[in-house]
Amino acid sequence: MKKVSRESMEKEVGDHSTQRGVTFCQVMREIYKSVDNKESKELCRHAVWSAKDLSNKLGKFRKIFNNDEGKKIWVRNHTPVMERVMDGFDPEYKYMLCQVLRRIYSTSDSEKVKLKLRIAMSMAKSINARLEKYKNEMASLQSEGI
Repeated sequence: MKKVSRESMEKEVGDHSTQRGVTFCQVMREIYKSVDNKESKELCRHAVWSAKDLSNKLGKFRKIFNNDEGKKIWVRNHTPVMERVMDGFDPEYKYMLCQVLRRIYSTSDSEKVKLKLRIAMSMAKSINARLEKYKNEMASLQSEGI
């Protein structure tokens, strides 16, 4: 399982009142600092690594399509996903970003942490939707021979 360093997770989260909002990684750092068990902390580190990997993939597509939506996925109007979305776990995909968030959610007792995880899930789904959009556009261009 790939993950970012502990030092990276200890960075200050920053001001939440910025106009752009906060990034997925900042939300995960808040969760990392709020959870007590070692497994959840490790999973937070993995989630940040996964998000950075997805962000790099988005960056490559942005360059191809000359689209400057900003380099990070920001929390603007992300509403927490429904609680039922956080239920269920498929061991086959245990290191996929959404599954990692579900695992942390299932081990947490804190309602505040659970709410942040539901927001993080909404952000992860947004990242995935953007990536799928670019992949579909790329496939369409390739099928047209462009």
